[in-house]
Amino acid sequence: MAFRSERVFRTEGLLSRTGPVGALPQINALAMAVRGYKQHEQARDAVVQAMEHVVYLIGAGFSAPLGLPVMGDFLMKAKDLYAADTSRYAHFNKVFEDVRSMGGIQTYYEADLLNIEEILSILEMQDQIGGRRSKRFIKLLLDVVRHYTPEPPAMDATKFAANWYENPIQTHAEWAPYFYFMMSLLNLAIGPEKSDVHRLYAQADRSPPARYSIVTLNYDIVFETWDQFLTRSIPGGANFWFDTGAKKASQAFERVVPLLKLHGSVATGEVIAPTWNKAISKRMSVVWQQAHDVLAAANQIRIVGYSLPVADAYIKYLLKSAVMTAPNLKRIDIICRDGTGQVASRYKDFVKFRYARFSNADVLQYLSTARSRTLQGVTASALH
Repeated sequence: MAFRSERVFRTEGLLSRTGPVGALPQINALAMAVRGYKQHEQARDAVVQAMEHVVYLIGAGFSAPLGLPVMGDFLMKAKDLYAADTSRYAHFNKVFEDVRSMGGIQTYYEADLLNIEEILSILEMQDQIGGRRSKRFIKLLLDVVRHYTPEPPAMDATKFAANWYENPIQTHAEWAPYFYFMMSLLNLAIGPEKSDVHRLYAQADRSPPARYSIVTLNYDIVFETWDQFLTRSIPGGANFWFDTGAKKASQAFERVVPLLKLHGSVATGEVIAPTWNKAISKRMSVVWQQAHDVLAAANQIRIVGYSLPVADAYIKYLLKSAVMTAPNLKRIDIICRDGTGQVASRYKDFVKFRYARFSNADVLQYLSTARSRTLQGVTASALH
């Protein structure tokens, strides 16, 4: 069978190289002296371009461990929010009235009226999702995501224990499981600064295993929050970020990972409603084109926390279109929780590639793999 189901994938050459967070890699001094720092960095950029290109397709399940909603519980979280502060979220009540008016559907057809994507899709098909009603739903989406986004993590780079890498996040520990994964994506090495061993410093891993791009279906700012963390907490960290296009690189050696948000973001307030008919603005069409391009250039695609809902035909078409010009796609991995077997079944029906694997795993299991392989690398480094 071409489509294999496994528990948690080994992360060959993907997360294992985050190990240098325990010891700052040394840049070849002779090469720097001969070619100069800028030339050295340009040469390293060329190596990065030539290496394996891994593209992550991120769904709502990726952010769920932080308490952020998925489509199936969006409405329930909105009701909790409204109950806690009916004055501040009074505009939610209009949305709830719209949903209650749909109750008669269930007399005749199966309908999940707790799933906001299904609710909006039904209303749009009825040609009622427009004007004020549309704006009410979008405002509810944005308010719920903003409320349930945790405060950003922090650490003091001047106060750390010898084994700081075991528990790097000092505040808002719910972010901790994501630390090693995010640093891996940025090909970032963190360790004591040469001139001051009492202070941590961030710089690029000189031998990264791959280069990464992110295509996300989420409205949240999980990746952007790690940009803030690096800028505020670790010297040198401001040179690395997930690039949505909002920030212009000022130096050639700065490290950026493309972050393409297909549905928009709470950060900008411009979002695409989760319906069967995705209305894409001119500005958002640029993002979709960029996502198409990175998927077409991928050597590996890793789908995390995305259940491939039946209504999301447009994502299937995006993937199919991109693979038409893909020169060397070698693997497709899917990591998603699947309590009923329906998710695996949908992927089995859709993905026919011989080298595709499905893992019925919680996102935290996948993130813990990054942590364990990192700490193995740190331990091995300390023994040599």
